[in-house]
Amino acid sequence: TGLIWQRCVVGKAWNGTTCSGSSRILYWSELPQLVASATLSPAVNARPWRLPTYTELLSLHGGPAPSPYIVDKTWFPATSAYWTWTSTPKFDPTYPNSVAMVVNFNFSAPGSYFGETTDRLVVRLVRWTPWKTSEISPWIAIPANG
Repeated sequence: TGLIWQRCVVGKAWNGTTCSGSSRILYWSELPQLVASATLSPAVNARPWRLPTYTELLSLHGGPAPSPYIVDKTWFPATSAYWTWTSTPKFDPTYPNSVAMVVNFNFSAPGSYFGETTDRLVVRLVRWTPWKTSEISPWIAIPANG
């Protein structure tokens, strides 16, 4: 896919075995500064970190399974069973504060949910590289077939 994912959600850190620490929960208004300050890694020709689209983040969702943590824990250990921001815009006139689609790794059916400006949610950043990559801890590249 060319995508490189942060192995841990923002706030947690990779310790060589798992993600430790506490997830940072952020308002939508805090995300531009977070993305702008994300540290670049040494991967050659990789683009800057960014919020994933809804479709990209949904690709990490394991589908129907016992909850919590419906994500591959081999690659993404200690994933928060919590709502996660995406960059995909979503406006619902019934909810004037709606801003973006969100994914919850605690629900077996991801659905079509949205976050509002008043919500504080977790973030997992992603970026793209044109190179075939293998694991770059604390980042992980997911091969196109899974």
